[in-house]
Amino acid sequence: MSNLTINTNTSILTKAIALASNYLSKDGQFAGQVILSGKDGVMNVKSTDNVETIKIKDISFTTNDMTIDNFEEIALDAKKLLKVLKALKGENVSLELESSKVTVKSNRSKVKLDLYEEVQHIEVSSNGETISLNLDNNLIEGFNHVAHAIDSNNSKYELNGCLIKTTNNKMQIVSTDSRRLPVATYEVTSEDFEVIIPKRGVASICKLFSGYNLTASILEDMIVVEAKNVSYSIRLINGKFPEFERIVPKTFKEEISLSRTLLIEMTEEASVLSEELVVDVSNNAITISDMLGDTEVSEELELNAEFRFGINAKNLIDFLNSTDEDTISMGFNESGLPIVFLAGNSYKEVLMPIIIATSTEELSNVA
Repeated sequence: MSNLTINTNTSILTKAIALASNYLSKDGQFAGQVILSGKDGVMNVKSTDNVETIKIKDISFTTNDMTIDNFEEIALDAKKLLKVLKALKGENVSLELESSKVTVKSNRSKVKLDLYEEVQHIEVSSNGETISLNLDNNLIEGFNHVAHAIDSNNSKYELNGCLIKTTNNKMQIVSTDSRRLPVATYEVTSEDFEVIIPKRGVASICKLFSGYNLTASILEDMIVVEAKNVSYSIRLINGKFPEFERIVPKTFKEEISLSRTLLIEMTEEASVLSEELVVDVSNNAITISDMLGDTEVSEELELNAEFRFGINAKNLIDFLNSTDEDTISMGFNESGLPIVFLAGNSYKEVLMPIIIATSTEELSNVA
């Protein structure tokens, strides 16, 4: 490559490099490397940390030679390049390529950066069993429902991820930290499959693709998610997710519905001194108090049910904040059995109750 100049929009390239900088290798000979390449007048920007890989596509460019609309892969220090691009004042930027350096120019500014001698091979492949996820953004919605219950650093490594399972044209998105288990369910047209996506992958997919229609490919050990201008892949967790369907009650002895906003307000008020709460439904009222009874919040409602259970306030609030449904349903069977909270037709969460202490001594033992 000799004296080729690449011209492109400063803002678009800056945004691409900024996005790619979130997925850089942190050690080894390719640490900090971002890769640029061009074909048929469009540039791609790629980076990887060897677990997650991103490719930003279709950045238009021209060159100083009208017969050339391609350039081979070059690798630069992403953080240095980003710092230079952010300092530029011009609308357009030029990259003058030499054998070992690139000169970044815009208006009166000119900065030379070293090229990496060796370019890391990065391939964001979509070859494999293709699964259609054009679901009106249901994948992102499902991830947002269950993300709060994905565990971190659990010795059962599969709990550090989110399960996507499709059977009989039904997709279930599930997570659990062994104390709670949210399930989002959607109708799909798909072959049966089952994968576990790491927690960081769930966060990246929500950040990158919210609002876009998606396609995805399941490869042997990774999932590739693509939208119009971005491809993203992450290695899957190799493990067996718990048989969650056995845990979710199918019927309830008691079931009530109430305002989500009301339940949030009552839970927050009752947990001002302690997160260990008691929920009591009786006499056409719901009362939420802390274990010692120092704080109590009550609301009269026509509920026509009677039950009582202990609950962790944070777990309940996490569920309530992960949906925007106006009405929440609560299903109860027996003391000590899981409580199920339902938001609409597609989302539910199973919460394990906590022991209700009946004396100061018992409360100390629970603590």
